Amino acid sequence: MKTQEINKLFKEYLEKHKTIMTLDGVVDEKEENILFILKESNTDNRKDIGIKEFWFKNVFSVKSKNVNEYYEPKGIALTRDHKKSQTKYYNCISKIKNEYDKKFGKDYGIFYININKEGGGAISHGIDIKEWLTCKEKRDFLIKQIRILAPEKVVVFSAPVVGSKIIDILHSADIPDANINKAAFHPSRYTDSQIEQFLEEVK
Repeated sequence: MKTQEINKLFKEYLEKHKTIMTLDGVVDEKEENILFILKESNTDNRKDIGIKEFWFKNVFSVKSKNVNEYYEPKGIALTRDHKKSQTKYYNCISKIKNEYDKKFGKDYGIFYININKEGGGAISHGIDIKEWLTCKEKRDFLIKQIRILAPEKVVVFSAPVVGSKIIDILHSADIPDANINKAAFHPSRYTDSQIEQFLEEVK
């Protein structure tokens, strides 16, 4: 049901704006869930119109069965960097999820969204991310999506970069401060010590 509602949200936005959008939302839903929020998806700066695949959901689907395997998008030859990126994202998010499970005695599901739905390149597009955090229509999209997901816990990656605006959006989506944790690192550029420090501060 949540996936259907989110797909409808994306479709309505796309019909109005005729842009590129990177699908996100439900990865592995359970009774209680953690929402991971990232800056944007790497679309190699493509601007063709349409909804692009949910990259991390596909990565998770493959690696949760065999961590040594890789998701292979059609028409793309995976490079060493592509494989490294998949492994880093999967390991980081899985480790945080598993530690949350231990800390709170739960078996959390995983939700995953990007702030900038239109994607970018290897280097984040700060202007586009800021627009999604401040433009009323785009901000309202994020609020609606988070309300549909209604997560029990939230992890905001790259928190010093995205700033307080994403916290304001979470508050508008009825997520209390007590359920929000801010990670200073990005899933593709973390160290084990950074994750351990983050987990010590988890509430």
